[in-house]
Amino acid sequence: MPNIPAEFAYLLNQRGPAMLMEAMKNMDVAEIVGPRHNPVILGWAKEVNAPVGGWFTDDEKPWCGLFMAVCARRAGLEPPPGFDAVRALSWAAWGQPAQSARLGYILVMPRHDARGAVIGGHVTMYVGENQTHYFCLGGNQNNRVSIMPIAKARISSIRRPPYPLADAPNVKAYFVNAASYGAGGSEA
Repeated sequence: MPNIPAEFAYLLNQRGPAMLMEAMKNMDVAEIVGPRHNPVILGWAKEVNAPVGGWFTDDEKPWCGLFMAVCARRAGLEPPPGFDAVRALSWAAWGQPAQSARLGYILVMPRHDARGAVIGGHVTMYVGENQTHYFCLGGNQNNRVSIMPIAKARISSIRRPPYPLADAPNVKAYFVNAASYGAGGSEA
């Protein structure tokens, strides 16, 4: 059983979406600080044919896109040829655009340098929200697979994964009373 915080216990009763179910199986997989590296994370790079030895030489490289690619592959949703699945911002072009977040939808946000230039991004999955934040399950969030709050204003793209069937009844917005969850924690 995945290690899900109490505020998100409703996730344990879900049967889908498939990518979210795959992500939950990996809760708390984490980087290893120092010269050793988590073989699980490095194994994901091999699983999705990412260039191990190129970009993924260790578990301290940004791996949120890699985690999303593994979840998609294990859910039977192969990104199209030429899609750079290990790059977070690539996910803003995958699936279908959505106006609002729903359970298991993909959320993408850019990262900016001090001058405001985009220097990278982050990709994660929606599991709930409150008035100001989305609660997101993703990889490389505080260096682990975890749920964390991300301010709604930071999200630049909401994407519906390309599942072959229409959304199930549980694929909806979940309003979470998690005011203290992540308080004082960092956002992705």
